[in-house]
Amino acid sequence: EIDATSEELSKSTAQKAEDENEQQKMEIDATGEELTENTAQNAQGGNEQKKMEIDATSEELSKSTAQKAEDENEQQKMEIDATGEELTENTAQNAQGGNEQKKMEIDATSE
Repeated sequence: EIDATSEELSKSTAQKAEDENEQQKMEIDATGEELTENTAQNAQGGNEQKKMEIDATSEELSKSTAQKAEDENEQQKMEIDATGEELTENTAQNAQGGNEQKKMEIDATSE
Protein backbone atom coordinates (compact mmCIF):
# COMPACT_ATOMS: atom_id res chain seq x y z
CA GLU A 1 0.00 0.00 0.00
CA ILE A 2 2.80 2.41 0.85
CA ASP A 3 4.52 1.67 -2.49
CA ALA A 4 1.24 2.19 -4.36
CA THR A 5 0.53 5.41 -2.48
CA SER A 6 4.11 6.60 -3.08
CA GLU A 7 3.86 5.78 -6.80
CA GLU A 8 0.53 7.62 -7.00
CA LEU A 9 2.02 10.66 -5.26
CA SER A 10 4.97 10.62 -7.66
CA LYS A 11 2.60 10.49 -10.66
CA SER A 12 0.47 13.25 -9.16
CA THR A 13 3.54 15.43 -8.49
CA ALA A 14 4.87 14.79 -12.00
CA GLN A 15 1.48 15.63 -13.52
CA LYS A 16 1.25 18.80 -11.42
CA ALA A 17 4.75 19.89 -12.53
CA GLU A 18 3.89 19.14 -16.15
CA ASP A 19 0.65 21.14 -15.86
CA GLU A 20 2.53 24.08 -14.34
CA ASN A 21 5.13 23.94 -17.11
CA GLU A 22 2.36 23.89 -19.71
CA GLN A 23 0.66 26.85 -18.00
CA GLN A 24 3.93 28.83 -17.94
CA LYS A 25 4.60 27.97 -21.58
CA MET A 26 1.16 29.30 -22.55
CA GLU A 27 1.75 32.49 -20.54
CA ILE A 28 5.16 32.98 -22.19
CA ASP A 29 3.61 32.45 -25.64
CA ALA A 30 0.86 34.98 -24.84
CA THR A 31 3.42 37.48 -23.55
CA GLY A 32 5.55 36.96 -26.68
CA GLU A 33 2.54 37.61 -28.93
CA GLU A 34 1.67 40.75 -26.95
CA LEU A 35 5.24 42.01 -27.25
CA THR A 36 5.20 41.36 -31.00
CA GLU A 37 1.93 43.29 -31.34
CA ASN A 38 3.27 46.16 -29.22
CA THR A 39 6.46 46.28 -31.28
CA ALA A 40 4.43 46.37 -34.50
CA GLN A 41 2.17 49.11 -33.08
CA ASN A 42 5.19 51.13 -31.92
CA ALA A 43 6.76 50.83 -35.35
CA GLN A 44 3.49 51.90 -36.96
CA GLY A 45 3.19 54.78 -34.51
CA GLY A 46 6.77 55.82 -35.24
CA ASN A 47 6.08 55.72 -38.96
CA GLU A 48 2.92 57.82 -38.51
CA GLN A 49 4.90 60.34 -36.45
CA LYS A 50 7.64 60.57 -39.08
CA LYS A 51 5.04 60.94 -41.84
CA MET A 52 3.36 63.78 -39.96
CA GLU A 53 6.73 65.49 -39.39
CA ILE A 54 7.62 65.11 -43.08
CA ASP A 55 4.20 66.50 -44.10
CA ALA A 56 4.63 69.44 -41.73
CA THR A 57 8.15 70.15 -43.03
CA SER A 58 6.94 69.88 -46.63
CA GLU A 59 4.06 72.27 -45.92
CA GLU A 60 6.46 74.69 -44.24
CA LEU A 61 8.78 74.56 -47.26
CA SER A 62 5.86 75.15 -49.63
CA LYS A 63 4.75 78.18 -47.62
CA SER A 64 8.32 79.45 -47.46
CA THR A 65 8.76 79.01 -51.23
CA ALA A 66 5.44 80.74 -51.92
CA GLN A 67 6.38 83.62 -49.58
CA LYS A 68 9.79 83.95 -51.25
CA ALA A 69 8.19 84.05 -54.70
CA GLU A 70 5.66 86.64 -53.47
CA ASP A 71 8.46 88.75 -51.96
CA GLU A 72 10.44 88.57 -55.21
CA ASN A 73 7.37 89.58 -57.23
CA GLU A 74 6.75 92.50 -54.86
CA GLN A 75 10.41 93.55 -55.20
CA GLN A 76 10.21 93.40 -59.01
CA LYS A 77 6.93 95.34 -58.99
CA MET A 78 8.55 98.08 -56.90
CA GLU A 79 11.54 98.19 -59.26
CA ILE A 80 9.23 98.40 -62.29
CA ASP A 81 7.21 101.18 -60.63
CA ALA A 82 10.41 103.10 -59.84
CA THR A 83 11.67 102.64 -63.41
CA GLY A 84 8.30 103.79 -64.77
CA GLU A 85 8.41 106.93 -62.62
CA GLU A 86 11.96 107.64 -63.77
CA LEU A 87 10.94 107.25 -67.41
CA THR A 88 7.98 109.55 -66.89
CA GLU A 89 10.26 112.19 -65.34
CA ASN A 90 12.80 111.82 -68.17
CA THR A 91 10.06 112.15 -70.78
CA ALA A 92 8.72 115.25 -69.06
CA GLN A 93 12.24 116.73 -68.86
CA ASN A 94 12.90 115.88 -72.51
CA ALA A 95 9.65 117.52 -73.52
CA GLN A 96 10.50 120.56 -71.40
CA GLY A 97 14.00 120.62 -72.90
CA GLY A 98 12.57 120.32 -76.39
CA ASN A 99 10.18 123.19 -75.71
CA GLU A 100 13.05 125.32 -74.41
CA GLN A 101 15.05 124.49 -77.52
CA LYS A 102 12.16 125.44 -79.84
CA LYS A 103 11.54 128.67 -77.90
CA MET A 104 15.19 129.64 -78.31
CA GLU A 105 15.03 128.85 -82.02
CA ILE A 106 11.84 130.89 -82.40
CA ASP A 107 13.42 133.77 -80.48
CA ALA A 108 16.52 133.60 -82.65
CA THR A 109 14.41 133.54 -85.81
CA SER A 110 12.37 136.47 -84.57
CA GLU A 111 15.47 138.56 -83.99
